[in-house]
Amino acid sequence: MANNTHKYGFRWSTAYNGGKSCPAPERWSIATGTDFTDDNSNSVKLSIGDVVKIVSTGDIDICEDTASPYGVVVGFEPHWDGEVMKPANSIPNQHAWGTIEARRPWALVVPATAGAWEADVDDNTTATTFAAYQAFVGENVNHFSAGNTTAGTADPRIDISSHATTAALDWRILAISRTAENKDFSGTNVKLIVTANTSQRAGQAATTILGV
Repeated sequence: MANNTHKYGFRWSTAYNGGKSCPAPERWSIATGTDFTDDNSNSVKLSIGDVVKIVSTGDIDICEDTASPYGVVVGFEPHWDGEVMKPANSIPNQHAWGTIEARRPWALVVPATAGAWEADVDDNTTATTFAAYQAFVGENVNHFSAGNTTAGTADPRIDISSHATTAALDWRILAISRTAENKDFSGTNVKLIVTANTSQRAGQAATTILGV
């Protein structure tokens, strides 16, 4: 068994029209002092590739496996580091920018429904062969952020053991990624292509169509 190289979070794959270009991201604010947590309740930073939700304040936060994803972080505008506005590829946990609007941090987010995403699966026991993964195509799954305590990131992955035709699950498996990094299907970090399930799209009746 040769483990596959792990990559960060959810990565843009293709648009619904078949194009590769990622759409222009939306700007979403982050409330001062937000305690970003993974699904094991570890405090982490907000990073590129994280799946996020919209909270009642109109800001975004990391999306747990029990919540509905809005989108994926693809970048950040500069944030206040205590002295200057600093470019970065993450926002620190409990980042305090106070009430000065010029210091408010902004995340650049692409809606989950904009296209298809590549992500790593979170175990190598649910499926161990190409054929087993292929049998999951068309089914639905959730994601799970177990966290990377060394890097301090949420590290969201596809919760492959949740695969089912259940319509309420957040993501639909479209394909096995054709990347050369999928070198061993019995190893960890197999990469799949997923898209937001119909239950995540406004106007869809999530309980009427299973497995779509």
